[in-house]
Amino acid sequence: MVVDRRRCLVVAVLLASADAVRPAVATRPPAVRTAAPVMIMDQLKKIADDGALAVKQAAAEKVVGERVAAKLAAAQAKYDIPQKYTNLMQSFFTSYMTEIYLADRDLDEYEQILSTLMKKVLETAQEPHTFQPFHEAIRAPFDYYKMGCDFANGMVDADRSLVLGAEQIEKMQQQIAAGDNVVLFANHQSEADPQIFSVLLDPKVPGFAEETIFVAGDRVTTDLLAMPFSMGRNLLCIFSKKHVDNPPELKSTKQRRDLAARQPRGSREMAERRPRDSRE
Repeated sequence: MVVDRRRCLVVAVLLASADAVRPAVATRPPAVRTAAPVMIMDQLKKIADDGALAVKQAAAEKVVGERVAAKLAAAQAKYDIPQKYTNLMQSFFTSYMTEIYLADRDLDEYEQILSTLMKKVLETAQEPHTFQPFHEAIRAPFDYYKMGCDFANGMVDADRSLVLGAEQIEKMQQQIAAGDNVVLFANHQSEADPQIFSVLLDPKVPGFAEETIFVAGDRVTTDLLAMPFSMGRNLLCIFSKKHVDNPPELKSTKQRRDLAARQPRGSREMAERRPRDSRE
């Protein structure tokens, strides 16, 4: 940032004072100093804006970090949280609330959502959920689906997000109604993809994303932070080829589990009415 700022300023000075270093010619009228090009001014403005944003972000991280730390300290007094997860939760929750602040969202609303998530994370740490080969979303007595969507909603700029190919959804719904299966292949980016899928599609096509069955590897069904989000989705739980061999003594168990996931109880009935998203 400093290097770029200096470069832009030097260029601006040279352009603005080019006539001052030009040899004088008696027959020419005095040179008029020209204004710096708009592009240079835009760059300088961007540097100033970036600097202001950096200051705002640093201040937000400090304030939010202190509030998150206080919540974690209170939770640590009640629950025996492993240190590695304490550090992870501190970093993750601070980053999340900082972005909520920078996006001018309602801090009180999202702090309550964060508190609910933190509570569920700590509960599953004490008593981890066991995922069956076919896991159906848990909606009661606590609605894990809603919690995941509420959490993801704070990170999605719906007004500027694009949903491409929406015209295919009606075709898929017709195929499902006719008893066919629909499989969506996606090059996914993060464990939050199912929740983002819902945030973008629920207002447009109610029920479509909600009833989609996702293929889930063991990380999202065992990780302390990911588990509450996974509990709110319909999942076919498998071990990927990348992880099925490790550790070697569990390979046969994992292979049997993967075989069971291909024909889980109730999967045929579910497949008749739900689209599936298969992700590598």
